[in-house]
Amino acid sequence: MIALAFLAKTLRIAIPYLLAAAGGVMSERAGLIALTLEGYMLGGAFCAAVASYYTGSPWIGVLAGVTGGTLLALLYGLGSIRYRANQVVVGIAINLLAIGLTRFLLRFAFDSSSNSPRVPGFITEQSGTGFGALARNPLVWLGLVALPVTAWWLYRTPFGLRVRAAGEHPEAALCRCSASAGSRSRSPA
Repeated sequence: MIALAFLAKTLRIAIPYLLAAAGGVMSERAGLIALTLEGYMLGGAFCAAVASYYTGSPWIGVLAGVTGGTLLALLYGLGSIRYRANQVVVGIAINLLAIGLTRFLLRFAFDSSSNSPRVPGFITEQSGTGFGALARNPLVWLGLVALPVTAWWLYRTPFGLRVRAAGEHPEAALCRCSASAGSRSRSPA
C-alpha cells in the first residue's frame, strides 16, 4: 500500500516536468538552448498560484500559468533570436529574473517570500493510494499525452519537419526563403 502511494505521488510530481520536457524538446529541436525551463516553470507556477488563489478556479490558474511561462519564453526569444544575444547568458538571466521576481511578488501578494497559501486544485478527496485522485486530474492526462503528441508533431507533420530543419541548419532555412523570394522577383526575359 505504501509503495502504491509513493508511486502515485511520484507520478503527480512528475507531471510538470513532463510538460516542461515537451516544451524543451521543441525548443532544442528548433535550435534554441532550453536552459530556461526552470524559469518558465517558476514563472508559470507563480502566475497559476496567484490566479487560482484570487479567483478560486484551478482552470483560470492553469491558463495564467501557461501565460506566465509563455511571456518568459517570449522574452527569451526576443533576446536570443531578435537581438542575437548569447542564448546561455539570456537563459541564465531569465532564470535569475524568475527567481527574484517571484520571490518579490510572493512577498507583495502573500507576505511570504517562499510559499503561497494553498490554492484550489482539481482534486478535493484522496483515495487510499492516491490513484483515484490522479485519474480524475485532467493535468495528469495532459502530461501523459504531451510527450507522444510532441514526438508525433515533430516527426510526422510538415511543421515538425520545418522546426527540425531550422534547428539543424538555420542558414539553409534562411537561404531557401531568400532564394525563393529572389526567384519570384525576377521576371522572365
